[in-house]
Amino acid sequence: MGHSSQFMIAVHATALLAYMRERWPVCSDVIARSVNTNPVVIRRVMCKLARAGIVEAASGRNGGFMLAREADAITLADIANAVQAEDEREIFGSHPNSPNACCPVGAHITSAVRAPLERAALALDCALRETTLSDIEAKLPREA
Repeated sequence: MGHSSQFMIAVHATALLAYMRERWPVCSDVIARSVNTNPVVIRRVMCKLARAGIVEAASGRNGGFMLAREADAITLADIANAVQAEDEREIFGSHPNSPNACCPVGAHITSAVRAPLERAALALDCALRETTLSDIEAKLPREA
């Protein structure tokens, strides 16, 4: 999974929906103020989350967004898969240019780092699959 600002926006937005579940639906303006971004950005991210079945949209004057299923049934991997394009899911990119094959480092650097990078990617994927939106919400302070 790549480092995408859309991923963090989506986690923030869905955590807010979980946090505010008694006040659903939550409009994009409210979510945008919490994320500190434009409501258009929120609507784009929420559209991707809706297509993935993570959120639902309610239209109309009192419309907005709500979680489509319980927070403990939504993982961070679900969110990442919903908002990140296939080519953004790779944590570590490859060289922008082919390394110099005549250089002893350039000729072997890719194969030398492949195994540790694959292990790191698997560890991240595992952590995202094991962490639910409920786990994130539980770390948020509740208003008194």
